[in-house]
Formats: sequence, C-alpha cells, structure tokens
Amino acid sequence: MLWLADECIAVSLVRELRGAGHDVLYIAEFAASLGDVEVIALASREGRLLLTADKDFGELVFRRNQVVPGLVLLRIDPDHGPLVRKRLLEAVDHFGEGLFGRYVVIDEVRFRSRPLYCCAGGDSLQFADVNIDVDIDVADASLSGHPRASGRPVDRLL
Repeated sequence: MLWLADECIAVSLVRELRGAGHDVLYIAEFAASLGDVEVIALASREGRLLLTADKDFGELVFRRNQVVPGLVLLRIDPDHGPLVRKRLLEAVDHFGEGLFGRYVVIDEVRFRSRPLYCCAGGDSLQFADVNIDVDIDVADASLSGHPRASGRPVDRLL
C-alpha cells in the first residue's frame, strides 16, 4: 500500500510499515517542516494514504475541501509505540485497500471511519455526512439501510 507519513509519525512506525511491505514516503526524511496543505497536495499527487497524528488534517479535508486519497489519524499516545503499531496494522488488515477514500481514526479500542466523498457532483466533490464506529471484531456491515444513503449503499466495511 502507498503511504505518506507525516513528520509527527514515529520513525519506528514508518520502519514497521516498510518492513510489512508497504511503500512509505516519510516527510521527516525529505521535506521536514512542509506545511499541511503541501503535505495533502503531495499525498494527492502521489496517490498515497496520509498517515498522521495531527487533527488539523481533518479540518483541511472536511471544512476546507482539500482532497486526499485517504486519511488515517492516529489518536493513541505515541509513547505507547507497541500499541500504536499493533492498532495500525489491525486497521490495515481490517480495511485493506478500503482505507483509500476513507477518513479513519484509530484509537486504543476502536476505529472510527467515514467516507471522504460519496459521489461527484458536477466539478466538485460532495462530502458524505456519515460517521461509522467500527470495532475490530465486526464481521460485516453495510450502510444500505442508512437514511442518508439515498437508497443505495455508500460503502461496505469488509
């Protein structure tokens, strides 16, 4: 999977992803202090999932309409490195390529996930107004019955 790791991500986590076969560009290695908008632009240009612990990226994506292929936000204390690595790898196993097109928040006990965009409308993207809490042991779920899904599935979790 293609990743762009923000500079706030621990180098040990970047190494873990690389060791698991992921292609990871690490901002701290080649463009330290790059601004958030530029980081999003790079992720979009390269078609990479953006991995960060910085909540400002959610603001840029959902309120300022910045486009990113996928956004993974870590909400676990970085001092708990083994737990951060474990939870990230569980999310990768759980969502797989489905991380693309999603905003996923990873904390100690659950994943929160929502689509970044549900459909194209003219020349702009319309953002989905759906929030899903997902526990790691969820076997299968669908939004086809959700009242805001316009009578069609917006996404499948597995």
